[in-house]
Amino acid sequence: MNAISKGRELMCMLLALVIFAGLVPGPCAFAENAAEAAESPANLSNWDLENVDSFIENAKVYAEYGGGTLYENDFAFVYIPKQPHKGTNFGFLFPGNNYGFAAPIQCIEAACEYYFPRSVYIYPKESGLATLYKEDGVLFQCGEILKSISKDIGVIPQNVGVVGYSNGGYTALQAAAYLIDEFHLSIPKVTILDMGQAWRKREFLITEEQAKPMLEAGTAIYHFTRGGETAKNNRVQEFMENGIPLYEVACKCGASHGEILSYAFAYETIFWAVGDYNRLDKEIYGEPVLCNPD
Repeated sequence: MNAISKGRELMCMLLALVIFAGLVPGPCAFAENAAEAAESPANLSNWDLENVDSFIENAKVYAEYGGGTLYENDFAFVYIPKQPHKGTNFGFLFPGNNYGFAAPIQCIEAACEYYFPRSVYIYPKESGLATLYKEDGVLFQCGEILKSISKDIGVIPQNVGVVGYSNGGYTALQAAAYLIDEFHLSIPKVTILDMGQAWRKREFLITEEQAKPMLEAGTAIYHFTRGGETAKNNRVQEFMENGIPLYEVACKCGASHGEILSYAFAYETIFWAVGDYNRLDKEIYGEPVLCNPD
């Protein structure tokens, strides 16, 4: 069994165990060589980072791997590759609500060990819904940690991927809207792993006004779920009136809510969402299907 297969098996087993235990509610590339890694960092002059605190100096090292280091502070776990360069992507992954973080952090550890992630990955410890609309809440914290890491590694993110599992899907939408509007970032994909409460939490969905910068930026939404459910949902149909392209990606084999999360780690979906990989595993996922009306 090779390392990647071992990593997949481990992550699927970990999620299966915690789902059984009831902890989970029902459902850029690396430098090609040293010379490329040594290229001058991206120009930071467009961002005011003069008074930004260092993330690395104020975080603790959680674990070190062959490809990079996993850090932790009060807000998030952050993986930083050993050789970030001006083409390095950044990614956010928001967890769902009301379950222990043990399962996702074990999956993160396995991903770091077996896959050698190529991008900077930021894993907030909570979905952030409780502080979504507070001045110093989750969106503000996302911006602050992004600036801190950018200052530390000398790289302004060119592309950012945003992923949300379950109720974290709402935060992912809001974070994408905020980061595009506030920092003019390119966010090609917002990836939602089986939206929590079947899209019922309308108060956390982005408004038509928030959608405008996302449309201008060319952002698309990808919803991973059991096949055929997205377009039939009246709340989703209402949401799609904002015009943002929304694709459904069907998880084969009747994946449960929790399995959709475990597959995202085990089959490189989170890396695809950030832009490290170009294709999804066809044995696990169907082709993305556009749900928006003609």
